[in-house]
Amino acid sequence: MARIKIELPEKFSFETIIPIRITDLNYGNHVGNDTILSILHEARVQYLRHYDLEELDFAGVGLIMNDVAVEFKNEIFYGEKIIASVRSVISPNFLLMCIISSKRKIMIKGSWLPLLKQEWSAIITAQKRSRQYRKK
Repeated sequence: MARIKIELPEKFSFETIIPIRITDLNYGNHVGNDTILSILHEARVQYLRHYDLEELDFAGVGLIMNDVAVEFKNEIFYGEKIIASVRSVISPNFLLMCIISSKRKIMIKGSWLPLLKQEWSAIITAQKRSRQYRKK
């Protein structure tokens, strides 16, 4: 089976630190796949809040995760403080993209396809509104 490859942008507009808890570990003594989705979700919510947006009201549209892709690069262990970097990309779909790193090493690449095509205009409006809000 061919491995998934996620092409990420060079720059990210948001970054947060997420500590790895003992409850994040699986029987292999590293962060489990299910926890990776939770970490990606946490990064996404922090990203949205940073821009005064919410999943349930993203410029009048609720975000529903239609698809998610995860490319596992390295294991993550208890006590690490990972850096989750997030940005949105519109080309050709609206994607939220994330890279998780620890000690300057890529651990996880992730992307979400949260909205349907007809909702793109709401996204662009929200981004413009957010930029105007930050300038005030």
